[in-house]
Amino acid sequence: RPVMNADQALQAAIRHYQAGQLQNARRQCRKILIANPTHSDSLHLLGVIAHEMNNLSEAADLITRAIHIGPDCPAYYNSLANILTAQENFDDAIACYQKVLEITPGSAEVVNNLGHAYEARGDLTEAIISYRRALEINPHLAEAHYTLGNAFKQQGQLTDAVACYEEALRLKPDLWEAQNNLGNVCCELGDFDKAISCYQRAIELNPANSEAYNNLANVLYEQGKLGQAHSCYRKAIEFDDDNARAHNNLGIIFKDLGRLDEALTCFQKALQIDPDLVEVHNNMGVTLQGLGRQAEAYTCFKTLLDRRSD
Repeated sequence: RPVMNADQALQAAIRHYQAGQLQNARRQCRKILIANPTHSDSLHLLGVIAHEMNNLSEAADLITRAIHIGPDCPAYYNSLANILTAQENFDDAIACYQKVLEITPGSAEVVNNLGHAYEARGDLTEAIISYRRALEINPHLAEAHYTLGNAFKQQGQLTDAVACYEEALRLKPDLWEAQNNLGNVCCELGDFDKAISCYQRAIELNPANSEAYNNLANVLYEQGKLGQAHSCYRKAIEFDDDNARAHNNLGIIFKDLGRLDEALTCFQKALQIDPDLVEVHNNMGVTLQGLGRQAEAYTCFKTLLDRRSD
C-alpha cells in the first residue's frame, strides 16, 4: 500500500468522517498525530468527532490544542464555540464566535450561531440583533429565519414567529424543527388543524421524532381523541424512552380512563427521568387520592407547593 503524506491521510480521515465512519476517522487522525503531534487539522477533526460522540470535555481539549498551534484558523474557534454552547458555557462561546468574526467577517452562519448562544444565555435582544444581521448577510439562510422565529416565540410575538417559520420552510422544506415549532405556535394561536398538519409533516421528515409525536398527541388529547393521543404518546416513548413529558402525558390519559395503577407507573417513570418536572407531582397526587393512598398524595401536593409556591 502506498505511504500517504499527512495531507493525504487527513483527506482520508475526512472521507471516513463524512461517510459516518467515525472510528475509522479517529484511527486515521491518531496515526497522523503519532508521526506529527502538532498537526492541528487532525487535532481539530478529532475534536469534532469527539463532539459528535458527546465527549465534550475531550472535544474542547483537542480543539483548544489545535488553536494553540494554529491561532488564526476561524474553523477551530467556531468548533470550540459550538462545544462551549453544548456545555452551557455561553460567555466563552460568544467570545469564540466573535473571534471567528474578527478573522473572517461576514459569515451569516457564524452570526446566526452567535445569536443562538445569546439566546441560550437568556439575552433575547442581542440574539434577535444577531439573527437579523445574519439575514442581512444572507437572506436565504433558512436556519436564521428559524432561529429568529424561536426568539419571537419566546417574546410572545407569535404572528412574527409564524412568518419566520414559514419563510424557513419555503427556503428549506425539510427543516423538521421549523415544522414542529410552527405547530407549537399554531397551538398557542388556537389553530389546531394547522398544528396537526405541521406535526404530521415533521414526523414525515423525521420518522423517529419523539418530540413531534408528543406534541401531536397533546393536540389530539385536547380534541378528546384519547385513543389516537395514546398511540402517539406510545410512539414518542418508543423513539425516546427518556422523554419525561411523554411518560407524564401518557399517565394523564391512563388517569382519565381510570387505569390508575398504570397512570402511577407513568408518573413515577417521568419523575425518575426528570425530577424537576414539577407538574408530575400534582398528577401523581390526584392518582394516589383515587387509589385511596391519602398520605402519599399529601406528600406529592406538599412537594409541588414547596417547589412552586405560586
